[in-house]
Amino acid sequence: MRNHRFGRLCGVVLAVLLAAAGSGVVHAQEVERFIKVTDGAGDPVTDLGSGDFRVEHGGRRVDEVRAELVDQPLRVALIVDDADGAGPFFRYLRDYLPEFVRALPEDSEVGLILLSGRPRTVVDYTDGRDEVIETLGEFFVEEDRAAGFFAGLEETVDRWDDDLRWPILAMVATDGPAQNPPTDGRYQSVMRRVFERGAIVNSLIMMLPTRASGGGYQTAVANNAAQVTGGWHDTVAGPSQIIGDKLQEMAAEIRRQYEETRYQYAVSYEVPGGADPDASASAAVGRSGVGLSISASGRPRAAAPAVADASEVGNSREELFNQGEAEFAAGNSAAAAEWFQRAHERDRRWVLPLFRLGLVSLNLGDIEGAKEWLQQAVDADGNSAEGQQAAAILASLP
Repeated sequence: MRNHRFGRLCGVVLAVLLAAAGSGVVHAQEVERFIKVTDGAGDPVTDLGSGDFRVEHGGRRVDEVRAELVDQPLRVALIVDDADGAGPFFRYLRDYLPEFVRALPEDSEVGLILLSGRPRTVVDYTDGRDEVIETLGEFFVEEDRAAGFFAGLEETVDRWDDDLRWPILAMVATDGPAQNPPTDGRYQSVMRRVFERGAIVNSLIMMLPTRASGGGYQTAVANNAAQVTGGWHDTVAGPSQIIGDKLQEMAAEIRRQYEETRYQYAVSYEVPGGADPDASASAAVGRSGVGLSISASGRPRAAAPAVADASEVGNSREELFNQGEAEFAAGNSAAAAEWFQRAHERDRRWVLPLFRLGLVSLNLGDIEGAKEWLQQAVDADGNSAEGQQAAAILASLP
């Protein structure tokens, strides 16, 4: 799969340049930011109106803002591999998947998508959590069928409502037989929609004792999607009760991801004349003793210290690596690669930059380059967490 660009697009500013038909008049551009307000105890403040917000964009005061509190139920797409490769895991999936759903908030909207043959939605989001649990209690495997892994992801994204914010995907699949990988254009289209919605992909891949013919690419896709969307990813080596533990870990992480986005204000405004739509914004509210966080995507992330010039960065391997991490977290894969390369040059046996260079290469569509870096990570420290992850990704790449 060449030329895949797995950039993080969830931070794209929603700016539209409108021109009056035939008049040549350019109207103001509008952007949206998400602001979470908390009181002194860290609890969300939910009773603010548009008039309570004061916003500056690019250092210029915004005259009028529109603020709306966003508190949608958790929307989870549970995508489960019920194809031939899931046979050895059948009993564990039937036992533990219902418990995974029960661990989500009671008002969650959960859709169930099965992957064998032609992927299909067997329980809709509006059918209720209990319907999902009941259906999973009757789970069985379709023998002699490959998993429509990517087609299931595509169908899930296609069914999202236009006004849905911050959906979460939970993928539970094997590295067994799967249908043919998608074309470049088809893959890029789906992933672009995932990132633009601020979606998070979480995935658990169950590894078969011996690799089945035709399977495996889904492991790399799932791992990479989780990496670039800030999701949770893990693998289980063969059928065991560990599957239940890992599903509970995923459920806890999904709850955390959901709480991170709850009770935010969607604040929209017109960019002040002459200001750059992509400029940074700051905000304040007319209430004392509160804290604010502001983001373009609605998924707050820890801010990395800005560096004005490369000469201001120290030359230790850790300082160089941390700058790469900051760029990687911001979705700047090319810039991240430069910092990781410099960290690698400081210590050529250090596994962390080797592993990260492998992930960055995947983001940039350089599969062969990714293989080389990941193999170096395995050679450098195959017993480390990064070395083991590198080995798992290598085993799933074509």
